[in-house]
Amino acid sequence: MKKIGFIGMGNMAQAMAVGLLRAGKVSGEALYAYAPNQDKLRDNAARIGFNPCASAEEAAANAEIVIMACKPYQLEGVLGRLGGALSGKLVVSVAFGWNYERAKALLPADTRYQYIVPNTPVSICSGVLLVEDQNNLTGEEEALLEDLLGGLGLYMKLPFVDEIKVYPKNAQIYDITPADVILQDKKSMNIDSYVVWRIEDPLLFFQTIKTIEEAEARLDVLTYNNTQVKLGKLNQEDMVNEDPPEERNAMYREIAEKVGEGAAAYGIEVIDVKIKRIDLPSENEQAVYTRMISERKQIAEKYKADGELAAAEIINAADKEYNTIIADAQLAAEQKIAEGEREYMNLLAQAYDTQEKQEFYTFIRALEALEASLTGSEKTLIIGRDSPLAEILLGN
Repeated sequence: MKKIGFIGMGNMAQAMAVGLLRAGKVSGEALYAYAPNQDKLRDNAARIGFNPCASAEEAAANAEIVIMACKPYQLEGVLGRLGGALSGKLVVSVAFGWNYERAKALLPADTRYQYIVPNTPVSICSGVLLVEDQNNLTGEEEALLEDLLGGLGLYMKLPFVDEIKVYPKNAQIYDITPADVILQDKKSMNIDSYVVWRIEDPLLFFQTIKTIEEAEARLDVLTYNNTQVKLGKLNQEDMVNEDPPEERNAMYREIAEKVGEGAAAYGIEVIDVKIKRIDLPSENEQAVYTRMISERKQIAEKYKADGELAAAEIINAADKEYNTIIADAQLAAEQKIAEGEREYMNLLAQAYDTQEKQEFYTFIRALEALEASLTGSEKTLIIGRDSPLAEILLGN
């Protein structure tokens, strides 16, 4: 009967110890255990019936089979501390995740190692023990271990899952790398698009491409190829012009269906494909911009010429109207002057239509002339006796 030492005496180690004793696979005298909480260890030893040890080294030194039952995060440190104390021993680990590939580098070369995953019903010999098929045990040691632990329940040897792959269930959005597509007229456009997808069949996904990164790479190629096929039937002018929304959405649906057909082989469902942006390729972008600027300048010159023509027409019309107004005003003025002169002549004619009026006018004119001549300090006036003034002054 082999001596067994437990490093760690938690619930699982206690269940195994109780089961081994109940199955008669080991006696209490051949069962050793160490745990950091010495008081609790002694209580468990008295209740179950094993030998409590003051250190892990003591438990390992007394045992031929060492069962590592400490917590997974502690195992690396414990193995490193024990070191040579495990030399020549058969080590059985129940610390979850510590398979043979992970532990072998921490063990002495002559230490044999077996990883198992038991459950607590082993305490009543009705448990299940999953045993890793990879180890460095001899055939005799494997048979010994199966006989020893097989008394605790169902002893199953199978490949262990070293890694758990977790894939997202929700829809993913992948931004496709912008790329140039060749159009029907041999011109090119830079297309920036995205695809909405999700993992529909996780098993098929894992068997074919395994990673999200690889899935995105496949979607990148599928989306580009199908976009090229669809847009390759259009000219650059068709791409630049604004399509009605229903036509554009129909094109997106067709591309999405084709991409989905290819992606189904990887367990991927393509929900949607959309083109975010369509740009001119960088190499001919400047030439197109130059042409567009030239066209805009021509349009601007035409607008300018049309504006100048309209302005000239407006100015000519204004000048014509101005000249018409001036001519009408001058004609009206001349008419008024003529009317005034005619009225003046009428008044003159009325003023001198009798002999008396003519004589009176002549007299007034003579007085005005006389007044004008009486200037300076000399006031001497010489008049003829036959002048009208002399006649008035002399009372003739």
